Amino acid sequence: MIKVPFYRRLNFRIVVLFSTVLFFGLLMGLFGARYVAEQDFRELLIRQFQTAGNMAGNSFAQIGQMGLNGANHFLLHPGLHAAIDAQDSISIRTEMDALVKETSADITVLLDSHGRVIYHSEDPQQVGKSRMSHLIVREAILDGEASISILQELDNFII
Repeated sequence: MIKVPFYRRLNFRIVVLFSTVLFFGLLMGLFGARYVAEQDFRELLIRQFQTAGNMAGNSFAQIGQMGLNGANHFLLHPGLHAAIDAQDSISIRTEMDALVKETSADITVLLDSHGRVIYHSEDPQQVGKSRMSHLIVREAILDGEASISILQELDNFII
């Protein structure tokens, strides 16, 4: 009988062919599974970011609405209107102090129609100073849109 080297035998070639096909199949399967896992992970991250963004947007909207509700409480208060009409600074200060306590406002600033501070809840030394250097105040007053309004400047509401 003729001795054939092992690498030329049919059963060896079948085993090598099967092993090669199996190896490349597993390799393709691993890369495919990795790709699918990455896609799923990306989709999961995108959904989580969207959910977090929606939650943050809702929170900001609620905070803004709460602030506007509080500011509207100032605007609709008849005692404050009477004090402003009488131009009585002591009555204005008294009414504003009471309203600040009622609404738990952080910083409240009341301006006249020329942009000067009439009342400041945190710094009474601001009274009489002009806020016309603030773009939002200047635009509202110069455009003539602000007779009684609420302006939001960063995290403060200016009435």
